[in-house]
Amino acid sequence: GAVGTGDAGYKIPDENTRDDRRLHFAGMLAMDKDLDPKVPGKPAANSAGSRWYITVAPQESRNQNYTVFGRVLDGQEIADQIRKNDEVIKVTVSNLRDKEYIPSTLSEATPSSAETTPAAPPAAPAPAASPGG
Repeated sequence: GAVGTGDAGYKIPDENTRDDRRLHFAGMLAMDKDLDPKVPGKPAANSAGSRWYITVAPQESRNQNYTVFGRVLDGQEIADQIRKNDEVIKVTVSNLRDKEYIPSTLSEATPSSAETTPAAPPAAPAPAASPGG
């Protein structure tokens, strides 16, 4: 498929409504979502999977609907130059947690029930990124 249209075969539960959610500052990595077929222009709940984006400026309007999962540690100047349809060739992901991170995923068939199924790593995030940053 076309860049930005892939599907991981699973969905990741939203974290954007949690009290400890991360916010959309410049250099943040966040999960893109499918649009809600019932509400034009609004993202569907729990519909993130393998598509992601990097913010180049604060995006306060996205805080209520999209989950931030990491940040750019090195290479923001490169991320700032990325344009629509550019192909990301190489990314280095750093896990700064003291334990392995295994995301919780939702089955495509039952989006309302969380499973603790280890997911394949998401499509490579940004230049030198830190999940959970």
